[in-house]
Amino acid sequence: MENADNSETATGDSNPRVEADASESARLAALVSLIADASPTVREATSQAVMEAGRSVLPHLEQASDQADARRRVRARLLLVELRCRLAVEQLEQLRERFDDPRTLERATVLLAQTRDAGVQASEVSAALDGLAADLAPRIEGVRHPRNLAQILRELLVSEWGFRGNVRNYYDLENSYIDRVLDRRLGIPVTLGAICLMVTRRVGLELRGLGGPGRFLVQLPGDPVHLIDPFRGGAITQASAGLRPMSDRDILVRMIGNLQLVHRGRGDVAELKVLHRLRRALEPGSPVARG
Repeated sequence: MENADNSETATGDSNPRVEADASESARLAALVSLIADASPTVREATSQAVMEAGRSVLPHLEQASDQADARRRVRARLLLVELRCRLAVEQLEQLRERFDDPRTLERATVLLAQTRDAGVQASEVSAALDGLAADLAPRIEGVRHPRNLAQILRELLVSEWGFRGNVRNYYDLENSYIDRVLDRRLGIPVTLGAICLMVTRRVGLELRGLGGPGRFLVQLPGDPVHLIDPFRGGAITQASAGLRPMSDRDILVRMIGNLQLVHRGRGDVAELKVLHRLRRALEPGSPVARG
């Protein structure tokens, strides 16, 4: 009987944490409902409170951005862009001194993707890259000559994994976001090259990125020099004229620069402001070619 009484008591008890979460969600929903209020004072105060709420308010803003009310929809979309930017800038500022860590490039590309879609999960990107690395590891065991390594990587990259350059729609924004490139197997030189670097680092291969106008190749370790061009069907070459070494920071700056180029052509003022702030957060010190 004692167990039964305890069971009944436990069943009847509420969960304080669940209640608190529900209360906070209701508060944020009420806050977002005021973003298009007729009073400028209320709108300004609401916008400030939304920014202070941070990541937890994103789902409510996303819901409001699809509502029928045009004023609220537009306002929600503007606040979404601003908040995603602020969150990304804060995290990039924490990462910018850590680019000597090979994992930072992956984290930074995920942050960039989250400015487009807050639902992008770092764990899913990491799992996709882990899967590619698991395919690569047994294939290169005992292989040392750079040409043989290049041939194996090309075979996997193109024939088995299906990655290719998006020649038909080079300026598609999705070519610059790592989650979309992994999903679609389509990209531009720098994103395809970055994926090569992230995958090969997982199996202990230290490739180097080399960039030039509209080009990004990865150099295999060892002599003689062998490079792979992921955008052009994994073409293998020994010619590096016109290319320069690119650090992981350079790679991210170049990705942002590509997005700036596309948004500038479209006249997307809000997105350009976001990208400008992201680029400033990285403190780029030298010009970086696009593509």
